[in-house]
Amino acid sequence: EARTDKKAVLISNAGLPVLLVLLIFIFSAWSGRFLNSYVIGVIIREWAVVGIAAAGTALVMLNGGVDLSVGAVMSVTAMTAGSLMHRMDMPFPVSILLALSFALGYGLLNGVCIAIFKIPFFITTLGMGVVLYGLSNIIGGYGGMYMLPGVLTQGTGIGWFLSILLLAAGASLIFLYKTDIGKGFCVSEEIEDISGNGAEGTARKTIFLYRLSGLSAGIAGLLLMLRVRQAYYVLGRVYLKRGKGQFPAVLAGALLVAVWNIGITVCLGGARYNARVFEGLFLIAAVLYLQFTRKLYDRVKK
Repeated sequence: EARTDKKAVLISNAGLPVLLVLLIFIFSAWSGRFLNSYVIGVIIREWAVVGIAAAGTALVMLNGGVDLSVGAVMSVTAMTAGSLMHRMDMPFPVSILLALSFALGYGLLNGVCIAIFKIPFFITTLGMGVVLYGLSNIIGGYGGMYMLPGVLTQGTGIGWFLSILLLAAGASLIFLYKTDIGKGFCVSEEIEDISGNGAEGTARKTIFLYRLSGLSAGIAGLLLMLRVRQAYYVLGRVYLKRGKGQFPAVLAGALLVAVWNIGITVCLGGARYNARVFEGLFLIAAVLYLQFTRKLYDRVKK
């Protein structure tokens, strides 16, 4: 029985690493430009931004909710910080703190609408996303996104990106698995719905999670990502149905999506729309593969 359990765990955890190795092999064979220091640096930056955004939003999904405003929060936070620095000449730390405060506020609004006013989370977060995308364009004057100081955008910035990602991931894991409060927010099996239809404690939990999602999206936005990919939640085995999933796997899913995004861009060059077609096909194929490993896991467990 112990051997069966070990085999089941191995099958369950092998899906993402196998996909990652397969992607690296395919892109390396496809283009000799894929495996070099510059591309690896770009992948690390992409992974950091996607992973940080996933850290907060995955908790919402693990607890039975969804946040469709993540990309908009990232965009408007970046625009807000840049506008405060470049237009109002505010100091860098003050601009960052104010922008993140706004991001927390957007999450708070989402949580209050869902938990207190009982507005469905799809409607709430979709509406908030539309509003914030419009606000982002207004703040930016329909121009490009503001850039943060060069240390975060040049080659030396890779260490910053990776450090922030590891710091965020480490803090999240310690909170979730080492504190009594955190253990109530992340489990690997079915848990309660956070749609706001429960007791006062559930409402507080909902508001907290959406504030955390807003904050993580804000931090990701400050790392110069204009929009978020939704695939890493699915590839991290976080499912909308009954709030199932594993939080650490979300970061692995984020890395997988980062490798895919950069790899397909390098191999296809400027063929943007071709890349989007391949992106959709990859997501479908990856989810089918992960479902297969899950069924294999269930069969071995029986």
